[in-house]
Amino acid sequence: MAACPALAVAVAMAATASGADSRPTCAFVTGGSGVYALGADCVLCRLRALGSPHGRVLAVWPRNDHEDPMSSFSRDAFTCLDDRVDMVSWPWIPNPYNYADRNVSAAERARILEHVADKARRRATWHNRLGVMTKLNIFRTLHNKYSRVVWIDPDAVVVKGVDALCELPGWVAFAATRDASDKPGRPINSGVFATRTMGDAEFRERVLLPLQRLELHSYNAGDQGAIWHFVQTNYDAAQEAGPGALAADLGPGPGGAGRGK
Repeated sequence: MAACPALAVAVAMAATASGADSRPTCAFVTGGSGVYALGADCVLCRLRALGSPHGRVLAVWPRNDHEDPMSSFSRDAFTCLDDRVDMVSWPWIPNPYNYADRNVSAAERARILEHVADKARRRATWHNRLGVMTKLNIFRTLHNKYSRVVWIDPDAVVVKGVDALCELPGWVAFAATRDASDKPGRPINSGVFATRTMGDAEFRERVLLPLQRLELHSYNAGDQGAIWHFVQTNYDAAQEAGPGALAADLGPGPGGAGRGK
């Protein structure tokens, strides 16, 4: 299995001078719709087996805008859903880049796709192939309990401890793995990343409303592009983490997490 690209992007918040050296409360989050249950269970089991002292969260979300997310999950399907795991339900976030089921003019279609790459533009006409936005809920996950969360895709393989992601300095607002394609405009892969959390009101004002107004751009018409644009427009300029300890923990070879692809 290919290893996850090195942890390479760290973004500092502009207004965190006070308490900059403190370590935030943190949890690892994985999950998805019901089809990802087995992968999510594997991630939770590995984190427990590795003895991570940080919280673990299973996030469940619907496959569409009318499904009850909990209906496709059974606790009996999990071997590592113990009493130390928080189980949360994420609401469906509509994707404004999907116009396949809406009657829009050519001008409106051009506005919708203005900041979307060519390949994603073609997919945008096919409802079932367009990227989803529900992962954006990560920014508000258990804000009252955790000030930082680390998302791990359920198809990632946790090879060794990844606690370093939770233990980044308090001034780091966001850190992610570099996209393996190394293409211009695609600096991150949202399969593994750490982020500060925010309350519901802040999430609505800084994420949901800009997304609905298409002010939160996405080069791939999905969550990865939206996450990166949010980081670019809300935090200080990205800083390369370099080949130090953090990169070694997730880097090529015997890294901390590998992609099951």
